[in-house]
Amino acid sequence: MVTDRRTQNLAPGALAVLEDGDRRPLGLVTVNTKSKIIARMLDRDPEAQIDQAWFEARLSRALALRARLHDAPFYRLVHAEADLLPGVVIDRFGDVNDELAGFLDAGRAAGWKVTHTVSAHATPGAVVSREAFDHIAGII
Repeated sequence: MVTDRRTQNLAPGALAVLEDGDRRPLGLVTVNTKSKIIARMLDRDPEAQIDQAWFEARLSRALALRARLHDAPFYRLVHAEADLLPGVVIDRFGDVNDELAGFLDAGRAAGWKVTHTVSAHATPGAVVSREAFDHIAGII
């Protein structure tokens, strides 16, 4: 991938249109020039609106697929790029869902109601305490 000084000045998480060598648009990406993966494809449509409806559609699709594949609610609900949600991983542990805080924080910063979208597909029966999360994260 070729970048220039304008690309290097993009804030992490900025949206950009990825183009091929002939400057034909390939899709809409999120950019982080500090990462080894400088761009993650969000949508093949370079004019896509990345908003709550966009996330709801992808989360609903992921949930519908997992509902067909699994007979018990213990699975990875979102598999990042495989579910067209690059960098996002959401695990389901029975009636407890574990959402990545960074994903939720980014959505909140953009004014999206991401928590509500995720929760709409959950039937939470417990809260994962900060202590339990930190303990599990330390093991991983």
